[in-house]
Amino acid sequence: MNKTDKSRLGFIVICIISIFITAGCDMFNKPASPVPEALKERAPLDFSQEDVDNLVMMSQESVYLQAPRDNGEPPEVCDYVKFLRFKLRSSTYDPADESTYEETDAFFLMVPGVIEGANAFEYMARNLVYMAKTNNNLNVEVWAMDRRANCLEDTSPEPFLDQIFYDGQFEGKTYETLQEKHDACVDLLLGYYYYDHPLPDGNKFHGFLKNKEVPFLSDFGLKMNTESMFKIIQEMVPDIAIRQKKVFVGGHSLGGIHTSVFAGWDLDGNPDTLDDAGYMNCAGIFALDSIVTPTSEIFENVMADSVPLDILALTEDLTETAYVGIVDMLRKEWIPPILPAPFFDAEVMAITEILGKLAAWFPDMEATAIKDIPMSTNLRATTQLMHSRTLRQFLNYHPDIRHFRYTYEALLGVFFDDNFSPVTIIQTSMGNLTGGPVVVKEFPIPEDIRAIEEYRFALNMLGSATPLFIPADDAMVDEEGNGPLYSWADFDEIGNADDPLYEDTKGEVLYSKMESELSDIKDFARASHIGPSNLTEWYFPTRPVIDIMAATFSYGPKYGINFIHKDMVGILPKIEFVGSEGAFPADIIDWAAPNDDSRHVVTGMNHMDPMFMSANTSLRRENEIIQPLIDFARETIADQD
Repeated sequence: MNKTDKSRLGFIVICIISIFITAGCDMFNKPASPVPEALKERAPLDFSQEDVDNLVMMSQESVYLQAPRDNGEPPEVCDYVKFLRFKLRSSTYDPADESTYEETDAFFLMVPGVIEGANAFEYMARNLVYMAKTNNNLNVEVWAMDRRANCLEDTSPEPFLDQIFYDGQFEGKTYETLQEKHDACVDLLLGYYYYDHPLPDGNKFHGFLKNKEVPFLSDFGLKMNTESMFKIIQEMVPDIAIRQKKVFVGGHSLGGIHTSVFAGWDLDGNPDTLDDAGYMNCAGIFALDSIVTPTSEIFENVMADSVPLDILALTEDLTETAYVGIVDMLRKEWIPPILPAPFFDAEVMAITEILGKLAAWFPDMEATAIKDIPMSTNLRATTQLMHSRTLRQFLNYHPDIRHFRYTYEALLGVFFDDNFSPVTIIQTSMGNLTGGPVVVKEFPIPEDIRAIEEYRFALNMLGSATPLFIPADDAMVDEEGNGPLYSWADFDEIGNADDPLYEDTKGEVLYSKMESELSDIKDFARASHIGPSNLTEWYFPTRPVIDIMAATFSYGPKYGINFIHKDMVGILPKIEFVGSEGAFPADIIDWAAPNDDSRHVVTGMNHMDPMFMSANTSLRRENEIIQPLIDFARETIADQD
């Protein structure tokens, strides 16, 4: 039995035991109601985000690259590779003008992970460009890629919401107070997505897409995604000599694995023409809570624990016949073209974006909108998964998240923060709750099970290996709607050098500690919605997962999976950032691909933290991602001279 099998078996055992343990807790134990302690003074800022915005600009760029049409006709908008471009406002770099080629010192292409959009890099990219200039006098650009399936998202209300919030004007009405703006925004959002209300431009929402409506996603695979990476690089840096010296390619989570594929890819499938090999078109590679490696074991030992079990079962013995059969089943919709990730469907992805916008604009207002959203079966199940103290509560759908009072910022926190969310791949260490009693969760993983070391890897991948928390049952609102209003203690309010622990008022319950809190929830909320892209990916296709599992097999090039130069990936300079609390524990990563001193283990970092770790609170803690990445690029370029 290999490690993956043991992990799955362990998790099955965990689930069975948890049924009895959590049921027993619900029946016999009345939970205590410890209350979090007072907040600490916030850390001083090295610079503000307004300073960053004054120096750095973001724009959305696109280049044409026709999408496959072998299994249905995608919308024409899907024929464009879109990416967010971050650069200095003073930059005059123009790919079409050779006289500007020396102006920019380095370029970074960043590829998002599963169910992530380009905005996953919004905070990191802006601050990287800013810090490179202010700390090192370097002019750099960052390109954050959106995968092509993002073209299917309907975010049509965005410009009208901006009119309400920023201009205070919409359809002849004036909105002056935050409450007026909030109510108008919520009415517009719910009216559009749930009540068939058209927008002022006449556009109407036609529902979240189902698999039968997107058969063409069966061919939105690794080939298209990798060629999109090539297309961005070639368009933005036409001179291959400059690409070889100044372009750095990397990604987060699956994006790191995809970077390994890019480095070994051959664009035309001819191994004798190397100018179009990935490793010949960049200067170095990097990974964020992931790894970049030539080792094929990464696909077996790490990727195997990153995809849904029903998909994994189809790919474990991926012979050529099996691969062809799976692709055929995708095209016939016997396998869903949209990755069947339990709970996290397009509606849930859209709701998280709405929640992020409301948390950014109305952080301290009570989150009343959650009570007005019509709860579909899946949305209700997802919120109950995220917000149940015990298994009994999850199964009974009582209490649910609407039985508690949250500010919008706090509601965003309980969905994404590592102290509350049971979903490892979205965990971000942003602080904790304040304002009412908070207790330990016994669902989905009971505390007694978390203590078993043999289950640590399975727990980390499929639940949470660390304690999770939730408001106490006795904090539910009463019949008159009264109850404590929970707000958010930001990452730098829960601990400092003199008192690094965030405990209850009696010092009996440890909620968090300074070294495990890295990211500002305000930066996360901003990135969730700002600009033409977003943080979540509503329709992640199944095909890239199938293809990336097949990439190391010799039959791949027959089907356009041109991962031909896999052995050459290791010649590129690289740097990897792995979180001590990330999706893949450092010792598991070391087992899958031994550390060669290019790997940085960041204490307290969760899976989403590499992109959101605070860049401007160095007196509290230096950012351990951005400056090391800048230094890596600078030193790599210098070594070529």
